[in-house]
Amino acid sequence: MDPRLTNLDGLALRPGRLWHERGWWGRAPLWERVRETALQSPKKAAVLDSGRVISYQSLWGTACKIANAMRAHGLEKRDVVLVQLPNWHEFVALA
Repeated sequence: MDPRLTNLDGLALRPGRLWHERGWWGRAPLWERVRETALQSPKKAAVLDSGRVISYQSLWGTACKIANAMRAHGLEKRDVVLVQLPNWHEFVALA
């Protein structure tokens, strides 16, 4: 284990095996699940923000625009990006 993690309270108490069994860990990344839902059920509601409903199709499209803009500004695979946004739909698309 990474020595920087040894002092995290409760790390050993986390029920990793249980989380795998319940499907909370080990699933496809979030972006893949959003993309698949956008393809299979494009009009399905993905985000509700102040009464505004955003479909999976719209969420995927916005996420792709953000990714393309970051690439255009020089970000590459494995670059780290710090994000500070409120809990609004823009954050969901960025995530």
